[in-house]
Amino acid sequence: MPSDPIFRAILVLLGLDVVVGAMLMLLAHGGWIDPALGDLGFGLGLLGGLLYLGFRRWGRRRAQPERARRREPGERRP
Repeated sequence: MPSDPIFRAILVLLGLDVVVGAMLMLLAHGGWIDPALGDLGFGLGLLGGLLYLGFRRWGRRRAQPERARRREPGERRP
């Protein structure tokens, strides 16, 4: 995957988005907050999770040519 700091920061933020969504759902299920916020947490977690997975897949594809350039000319792929 790309080693750019912005790429890693985006992944961390998307991961935190999923965690916040899960916490909202759990708090709403326990009756601590309004159930509408639980629905919001579900949507937030789902969207954040899908974006996270898509961004990781895009990052892997972007990193493949980078890894190929770092290999030695006679080196084989594992």
